[in-house]
Amino acid sequence: MATEFKLRADEEFIELYKILKAEGLCQDGAQAKIAVADGQVIVNGEVETRKRKKIYAGDTVVFAGETIVVVAEAGQATTTEATEMQFPADDNGQMLQAMVDAGMDLTKSMDIDFFLVFDERSDAESVLEDLTAKNDSVDLELQFNEEVEKWEIIACYHMVPEYNAILAKETELNNFAGEFDGMTDGWGVMQHQDGDDFAGDEDEHECDEHCHH
Repeated sequence: MATEFKLRADEEFIELYKILKAEGLCQDGAQAKIAVADGQVIVNGEVETRKRKKIYAGDTVVFAGETIVVVAEAGQATTTEATEMQFPADDNGQMLQAMVDAGMDLTKSMDIDFFLVFDERSDAESVLEDLTAKNDSVDLELQFNEEVEKWEIIACYHMVPEYNAILAKETELNNFAGEFDGMTDGWGVMQHQDGDDFAGDEDEHECDEHCHH
């Protein structure tokens, strides 16, 4: 039987590990973080390992045989109602909603560009070499981005633009770039992908708000 967890009227979300602590499923926050990091927690049917994953009204959390349904306090609009979006109310969710509004089919695989930026060219070249060696079915390009005055790697993956998959790839790349004093700088797609019936002479590039393209 599911247990309801009510967000306070002033709360839009709660971090995942805090739910486990609040519901008494873990002795303290440290134990809750370990449980999440160890892959013991399921959110909306998927294993979730991000301790500070934002959990909104309507999300379901499963841990140690217990199911918790997060609900909004009476009179509080859910995230979807408040934003009229199909996706979480963050940068990635807003980007995906913009793609839907542009008429893109998010059930199909498409080329998604992830941008990694570095102050030093040598660091960017080291990452480029390592990513190439991984042979991870990725197209790579190195250039100097004059707008942000940084060296930039564009890593293009052919994948379905699913929220969790994009977030996972972005996190993976950010952690990897961080080892070379770099970071991710958003992601984007060409609005008209290869094979689209309506593709025109010029492609429009959809980016999230952190993308400088």
